[in-house]
Amino acid sequence: MMRTMRIAILLLAVASLPGTGGLHAGDVPRAPIVQHGYQRVTTHEELLTYLGQLEGKGPITRVETIGTTTQRRTIPMVVISNGPSATKLRVMVFCSQHGNEPSGKEAALILLERIARGELDPLLATIDLWLVPSANPDGNELQQRWNGAGKDLNRDHLILMQPETRALHDVYDRILPEATLDVHEFQTSGKAWEEAGYYRTMDEQWGAPTNPNVGIWLRRYGVETMFPAMKAGLEADGFRFYNYTIVGSPADTMRHSTTNVNDGRQSLAGQGSYSFILEGRNGATFHDEIGRRTKGQLSALTHYLAFVSAHAGTIRAAVSAARAAIPAGRDSVVLLAEYLFSGEAMPMPVRTIAGGKDSVIRVLHRSMPTPLVRTARPAAYVIPAAQHLLIDLMRRHHVAMRTLTAPTAMRVEVQTVQRWKTRIFEEDPTLFPDIVRHETERTFAAGDVLVPLDQLKAMLIMLALEPASVWGVVQYDPFAPLRVVGAEYPVYRVLNQ
Repeated sequence: MMRTMRIAILLLAVASLPGTGGLHAGDVPRAPIVQHGYQRVTTHEELLTYLGQLEGKGPITRVETIGTTTQRRTIPMVVISNGPSATKLRVMVFCSQHGNEPSGKEAALILLERIARGELDPLLATIDLWLVPSANPDGNELQQRWNGAGKDLNRDHLILMQPETRALHDVYDRILPEATLDVHEFQTSGKAWEEAGYYRTMDEQWGAPTNPNVGIWLRRYGVETMFPAMKAGLEADGFRFYNYTIVGSPADTMRHSTTNVNDGRQSLAGQGSYSFILEGRNGATFHDEIGRRTKGQLSALTHYLAFVSAHAGTIRAAVSAARAAIPAGRDSVVLLAEYLFSGEAMPMPVRTIAGGKDSVIRVLHRSMPTPLVRTARPAAYVIPAAQHLLIDLMRRHHVAMRTLTAPTAMRVEVQTVQRWKTRIFEEDPTLFPDIVRHETERTFAAGDVLVPLDQLKAMLIMLALEPASVWGVVQYDPFAPLRVVGAEYPVYRVLNQ
């Protein structure tokens, strides 16, 4: 009953989207996009000014600067709480990693306006919220997908080479939120779709983690329990829900999103978080239909917060169990999984370009990735002191490590790559090694680094360091020196400690 009442109150908050105007309700200013009549995207300076106006109003306790971009813009985060409690669900939402996908940022600012007015107080009885409205301020100002250095932030969550992604992970590691949401936009058409005479008409796509190493229960609970609630809420507000898929044309075989752990959703799900991605329908240009886009994202965000608030206890308990299992795990880790076609098809809502008629087509569908390559979990890894790239990566992820202070003998598995082959995996060229393995006793020198796996980041460590991992660091050009042939791969699998 309490869950139903809480969600009902939040649905009332969504029902009347704000118009244009000045100050009201205790001098809480309207969000910038509302002040501009939904005609254009908010600039970063306007965003910073607005957050400064909201700081200290109601449950908006403070605005923190969590990092600085490559072009020296600050990245703000808003902390929202009506009082700390050890039993609350910690929720982290970050928006607009891709700078040309601004509707999540705009929706976040309207959401903050409502929070400052007290409209969403009921949900704060069970959650605290950390909200990053604009994770890529440089991209926003440049109206481009990439950050100021020309890098795709949502492909950087494993190697953490960019200041924006490092800022997000620094916050994550500091507060350890149980629930995380990464907010994006997607394109409904493209040349192949236009040639077929259709464009897709879903408004808000929700994506669950797809890497097979992620806890099954958390993924299933999202798909089977949260997604129906999101669908019902969005449809009540006049928006169309869909389970997030990647598909190039009506003739393509679609799949759910990448299995790679280099994006925001998967990298955090790999640490036991209840982690999802939200993709709202984009416009033809940066400012095109920004009002519709923002309102769709606002609906999705509000229903999401209502859901995690109403189910806070269940999510907290499941995440706690998942996180306890990671350092204690003894299962093998999957290093390769592929979406295999089994004859399925899935309905997709579309609209005809010629007549503007709504329709539904059936598209071939590869539902879930199948694990194909596994490896046994070692007790730990040893990284030689000379491997600064890898040691620095571990530090960026705040991995627990121990530097050897004296020569230390260990039994290890040594891996030698005989050759590297390249083939396409999830639309990208990917390296596949032929590996010869053998066990040996090895004495490691003082200064070498021992990386134990009895820690929360164990799964990410294994996927990053294993040379046979299609999601590993060997796939990234900055780590090309690891692609040795005929010599020992410079990471050693410890078989006992």
